[in-house]
Amino acid sequence: MAEIAFALHFSPATNNKKNGISDGVNLSLNALFVVGRSIGIFDHIFDQKRLAQPLWRVPYDDIAYMTEVK
Repeated sequence: MAEIAFALHFSPATNNKKNGISDGVNLSLNALFVVGRSIGIFDHIFDQKRLAQPLWRVPYDDIAYMTEVK
């Protein structure tokens, strides 16, 4: 219970801070992350189309190793 009282005591101070620079940096880093991941997935898609290689799937028999006990 002491932890909750401690958190409630300090929550107004932390919620009222102006974090404009910090928020801007976080937004910029998130945007760079999304752009990088998007470029990567499109690169995989374009490579598969260029090389005419569809998505490879493991054959069902290789992963279905459990059989019924007789």
